[in-house]
Amino acid sequence: MEVLTKKQVIKDVPKRWKNQYPNGKEHIYEKLIAAKPLSKKKVDAIIGNDSWTTLTCDQCSKDVPLVVLLDNSEYSNSICEQCLNKALDLINEPKI
Repeated sequence: MEVLTKKQVIKDVPKRWKNQYPNGKEHIYEKLIAAKPLSKKKVDAIIGNDSWTTLTCDQCSKDVPLVVLLDNSEYSNSICEQCLNKALDLINEPKI
């Protein structure tokens, strides 16, 4: 498990872009590298959408500032603080 923040997601966009498009779209990568400091607004403008700067909770589907990654693999689950608190409330409810 680890915590992932939107700030980290934005910071990692150039690296993730290069991994996604190793043999193409270098002009986008170069713009991302040149855009210091990176921000959501800059990344969204360079790429043309917000898909690379969105951090979504897999439980509530909201764009959130941070999540806990329950498994850091291809099939990881991201859960926001609000949903984790709801899960704790369920666990702590009296059992029949």
